Amino acid sequence: LTVLGTVAATRHGREITLRRKETHLLAALLAQPGRPLTADVLIEELWPDPPPTPPTRTDGRPNALRVHLSHLRTALRGPDHQAEPSRLASTPHGYVLSLAPGELDSARMSTAVTQARALRTKDPQRARTLLWGADAEWRGMPFAGLDSPLVASQRTHLEVVRRQLVADLADLEASCTDPDLTRLQRWSTEDPTDEALALALARGLYRTGNPVRALDALRGYRDTLVEDWGLDPSDAVAVLEKRILEHDPSLDPVTGPIQIATNGTAPALAAPPSTSAPPGREDLVRQLADTLTVGHRAALVGGRGTGRTSVARAVVAATEPGAVLLDGTPDEARPWEAVCRLLAAVGGDPEQVGQVVGSSYGSRSRVDPTGPLADLVAARLSPFRALILDDVDRLDVESLR
Repeated sequence: LTVLGTVAATRHGREITLRRKETHLLAALLAQPGRPLTADVLIEELWPDPPPTPPTRTDGRPNALRVHLSHLRTALRGPDHQAEPSRLASTPHGYVLSLAPGELDSARMSTAVTQARALRTKDPQRARTLLWGADAEWRGMPFAGLDSPLVASQRTHLEVVRRQLVADLADLEASCTDPDLTRLQRWSTEDPTDEALALALARGLYRTGNPVRALDALRGYRDTLVEDWGLDPSDAVAVLEKRILEHDPSLDPVTGPIQIATNGTAPALAAPPSTSAPPGREDLVRQLADTLTVGHRAALVGGRGTGRTSVARAVVAATEPGAVLLDGTPDEARPWEAVCRLLAAVGGDPEQVGQVVGSSYGSRSRVDPTGPLADLVAARLSPFRALILDDVDRLDVESLR
């Protein structure tokens, strides 16, 4: 049963055919789910015009209501279940439609929003997943094409729930390492006066390496508020602008300081703070792990804050029989520094590593790839299936060779 969009009922994936009045009757019953509605209320919903005049004329609406109720009962039961008890019951207090748990889309959305708010602090990823599922239920304006007192009241309530959902989801998106900018932009465009959405969009843009666009988004929000409504934004807008201009580290995606991590038997400089796949990237992690396991190469491309490092750490954990993750940021701006760190991390005598590197590199700018350094690298990496280079664009050419 759906009300988020057009009102409809489906059975085994197929929509049940309903007449216009029967659809409106179903909408009235679903606008007050589980609550009985009297015949007078339903008549006013279906026929909002005054009763026929003069008073002596027979009012046929009660009889017509009973006919439509009968047709709706039959349609909801289906042709193969007419002997079963009707779910549309007549009680001393009125007519009520019984619903199975999770059968109504608006109820699923509201329940998910409530659960997500309870989990937001202790399990934000789970909260984010719940909210994405709730947002998927939304197919447009509730009770589309219908208008009546009950429908209008419930439509307003559901729109408020959706705004809460979007605000919570936007905040979670802007806080993660891989925010969905397309959604954040669309939500902000749909409601350009919503400050929470404007702040979330700016944070998401900054986290993905777009500080100028982030500032533009905040200025655009301020201009809309001032020019269209004559209002000033709250202090939160100015505070966020200042933090962006100062490159406040707290605005950056949450990532732990890691240089090299392994999931094999060799030691590592630092263990990754998290080896679980980032939300929404599980399939990508599995695909990369499978690609590396069979000996192929792959490149993961993305801008600052797009979550490449988080994906790389998760791939390390998912690769069998093992992988090495090397951070491409050199400690010193000279060739082979990264290789030195790699060799030191995966084991071996540091003195031997230094001697081999020194004899192979010396003062020259190129190294024989078949020499002792290459042999040492091959020996150290032999227990592992894959070598993953993070921030590969920062590695010098000689280190890559």
